Amino acid sequence: MFKLFVSIAFLTLTLTGNSQIIFQSDFSSWTDGVPNEFLGPQSTFTAIEIVPVPLGAEHGTLMANMLNTNTEDKLFTTIPISVVGGESYKIQMWTLGLYGAEMRTGFYDSSNEEFTTYNPFLDIGAETGEEINLVTQIITVPSSCTSGEFVFSIRNTSTSVGIIFDSLAIETIDASNLIEEEQNSFSIYPVPSSDFIQINSATEGVVSIFTVSGQLVLKKEDSSLPIDISELEQGLYIVRLENENGIVSKTITVN
Repeated sequence: MFKLFVSIAFLTLTLTGNSQIIFQSDFSSWTDGVPNEFLGPQSTFTAIEIVPVPLGAEHGTLMANMLNTNTEDKLFTTIPISVVGGESYKIQMWTLGLYGAEMRTGFYDSSNEEFTTYNPFLDIGAETGEEINLVTQIITVPSSCTSGEFVFSIRNTSTSVGIIFDSLAIETIDASNLIEEEQNSFSIYPVPSSDFIQINSATEGVVSIFTVSGQLVLKKEDSSLPIDISELEQGLYIVRLENENGIVSKTITVN
């Protein structure tokens, strides 16, 4: 059941160290059918595919509903924003979608005119329980980048309820705020490999392997066991480990 009328707390961001908000919107202000400071040059959504939703908004007067029923994704982006090369940014989204509606975050490097690696697709209905809830993603921009568009890649929505944004904020992250201990203890060997890999982590969890375009190709429930990758084609893959401490990812090469 589509649960829109829910009581949620306002989005609050705790800034520590040198962290700062570089972009935020509650989707209250629109111009010519488009929420202000969105639909950058890389957007493939058009204004007619973005619908203002006045009912149920908790962080302003409107929400934004993006419809794309196709299996091929469409891009909803911010305008170009100044960034610091090599910096990591936390994207916090109060959003909802029905089960099966998928979204991934990414980044377009305006300085070098190229898309960088996307995060894997998320089933927004599964992430939020079909209610308005907070979804958090991390993006690290290339070291030579000074400006770019934050990308929200959307596909497989229903015909009436797409993926709805109630508010969005992007902030810098101090390296000390990342899960350093978990990142350091998470390793994969041997790399590169053509047959098996082994995950070495202080805390066991679920392992998912994605192509760099975000397609899930392999999933194992127990990270302590060797993982057979012999059926994978040669190339780069993203290995994601999810456990009680959170989600961390590394890139491997299959040869």
